[in-house]
Amino acid sequence: MGLICFSLVLLYVDHEFSFDNFHYDPNNTYRIEGKTNSDFWLSNIDAEYGKELNSGAYSQVKNVLRIAPMGNLFFNYGDKRFSENNIYRVEPVSEFFEMFRFNFIEGSEKNVLKDPYSIVMTRSTARKYFGDEPALGKIINYDSLLLTVKGVVEDLPTNTHLNFDLIYAQPGNDQHYHAFTYLRLTKNSDSKRAEELILNMRDDLDEFHKLTTVKLIGVKDIYFESEAAFGNSGAGDRTQLTGFMIAGFLILLIAILNYINLSLAIYSGKRFEVGIRKILGESKLQFNIIMFLESLLISLASVFLAVFGIELTLPYFSDFLSLSLENKFLSSPYYWLTGVAFVLAVNLIITVYPSLMLGKANVSRLVKSKETINGKQGLGFLNILIFIQFILFFTLGISAWFVNRQIHYIDNKDLGFSTHGVIKIRNAFFLNGVENYNLLKERLLTYSEIESVTHGAMMGDDMTPLAYKPEGQDQIYENLLSFGVGEDYFDVMNIKIVAGDFRRVMEAAQSGHVVSLVNQSFIDQYNWRENPVGKTLILRPGTENELHRTISAVFRDFHFFSLKEKIGPHIISMRKEPTNININVLVKTNPANLKRAYEIIETEWYAFAPDRPVEYVLMDDEIRSFYQQERRVGNITLLFSVLALLLSFGGLIIFVTYITKLRSKEIALRQVLGASMMQIILVLNKKTFWIIMLAALFGSTFSYLLINQWLTNFANTITLHPIAFIAATIAGYGIAFMIIVGQSYKSAISNPLATLGQE
Repeated sequence: MGLICFSLVLLYVDHEFSFDNFHYDPNNTYRIEGKTNSDFWLSNIDAEYGKELNSGAYSQVKNVLRIAPMGNLFFNYGDKRFSENNIYRVEPVSEFFEMFRFNFIEGSEKNVLKDPYSIVMTRSTARKYFGDEPALGKIINYDSLLLTVKGVVEDLPTNTHLNFDLIYAQPGNDQHYHAFTYLRLTKNSDSKRAEELILNMRDDLDEFHKLTTVKLIGVKDIYFESEAAFGNSGAGDRTQLTGFMIAGFLILLIAILNYINLSLAIYSGKRFEVGIRKILGESKLQFNIIMFLESLLISLASVFLAVFGIELTLPYFSDFLSLSLENKFLSSPYYWLTGVAFVLAVNLIITVYPSLMLGKANVSRLVKSKETINGKQGLGFLNILIFIQFILFFTLGISAWFVNRQIHYIDNKDLGFSTHGVIKIRNAFFLNGVENYNLLKERLLTYSEIESVTHGAMMGDDMTPLAYKPEGQDQIYENLLSFGVGEDYFDVMNIKIVAGDFRRVMEAAQSGHVVSLVNQSFIDQYNWRENPVGKTLILRPGTENELHRTISAVFRDFHFFSLKEKIGPHIISMRKEPTNININVLVKTNPANLKRAYEIIETEWYAFAPDRPVEYVLMDDEIRSFYQQERRVGNITLLFSVLALLLSFGGLIIFVTYITKLRSKEIALRQVLGASMMQIILVLNKKTFWIIMLAALFGSTFSYLLINQWLTNFANTITLHPIAFIAATIAGYGIAFMIIVGQSYKSAISNPLATLGQE
């Protein structure tokens, strides 16, 4: 169990740290990220930088590649129509497959995207379009474009930040701020020098997109280090991976300690065998070799069973993590060598102590004495091992408790709005104007399954912070979350208004008038608590697009981003008779009729946008997806704590059984002298009680430190109440006490005369 658990964790951690290390030159391949006037990072730098870098004027730049994600599009093959989400667009003669290594099963990476309107698919996508027929040379349609299939690659591995099912070449891929820029430097080039070069390369297009900072993120580091607000930002968490690794190692350590405990108990009973071997002239070295080989044989049997167990459980573990994990214990020589070294080291540790104790004992004691060879020193060593085991058990168990408490807290925390039954249509801009939106809204509301409709941004959307200057402040700030919404937005999302009456202002306003509301955090930060209604602020101060807004109301704080981030200043605006709509249409439905609501939305959407796939998601599902990684942590730590419990208390059974056997003469004498069964059990438990109590103290301390560090990832956290640590200690000792009582009961009720007669 210990080996299987640790190995699964090791394979997972290895997968996470192997992101994008399989490409042709990962050590010299970078993605450009930068900051403009605000504090957020961009991974889609303006096209002019890419053009200049690719001009040949910079000797340290070997390749430049720009990739534009295309969102959700329809493709046609024959009379079939397919909706695709993961699409990349590149320029003809793109060196995408010369920079990034993916396995081709049809065609070749060399010049595969050289021609305009050539396209490459993944295996699964090609099978979806063409079945078992070869894909090369087939032609599919996108809009008015005819795209020729020039290659098919294996489905992308899960250890890459790139994500596409289709990638095609089209001229004119120079959209402003809509493509990621990658570059490959020549060997031994200085990436810091290249950052300075890019920053000072040219005058910026305008005051809104002036680069202030440039950072080249190594392609292997994007998963962990990218801070991009748009595009593929870093999703990896080294802290969580370290926690996984520690937990897996602790499980393995508990298993090893159990094995050492059991081995010491077994070897202490070999005194007669050792004495005979000494009488027959066997040397100490020969005896040590025999002990080592015996232990090695058992370990090798365990290793073979563990490899079988890994092969059996890895598919389920991979599905649980939604990853593709390879059993490198069957394919990697490095893993084989590490495994062999581990087995040898463990067996060496296990056999050193008993060989020393048995080796230095004289023959007379070995053959004639019925006492344990370990003596008080050996029992002290066993106590230390049990002490360490229970420290590890309490550390894992208490940590798992608090991790799952935090996940439960996230799932049930009031976010400041209600998502119950709300469906978000993400690509509302394809409706082509507010008139179509109004018609769609009118038609949707004719169905009884639809309760209300509005538009506006919501949790899960990428938003750009805005520069602003509040009334009463001289400083310009750049952390304002700002977007426009429909009049029904606050009703649909059940966001409470705590001051002001924006509806009255909206009714009295003329066409085109903008009504603005700020959140409680805004008025708290700038001391607007008294009479915030009527105060003003300037958006984008000092620019050609400077705007002045008067506050008509204050709304209750709500979480627009995940609970890992604090709620900041927030302004929401709406226009009387708007001329455009925001990125989402928000549809509130009866949750009991969701399936029917989806059908209605699709039917009515295609009446207005027949060539654009509708992108919708249930808000409850989208919010739940924010914490998928944390749920994995919670589930795995819970699994680890159960394994730790089984292994720790299994070790305790071994220990108590062994100690009870060693103290059988003492137990018999106490019975003869009139001791009750409970008195005998308490005497046997006294030392174990203090061992477990002290282990609980250390384990609680370590758990507190680990969980306190993990909770720094969240702006909203649970409180680490001392009562939880006390409860864990009581529960742990309660289980241990039951085990000890069960193991001690047999000795306490045994016939003392029979025991003394044997002695």
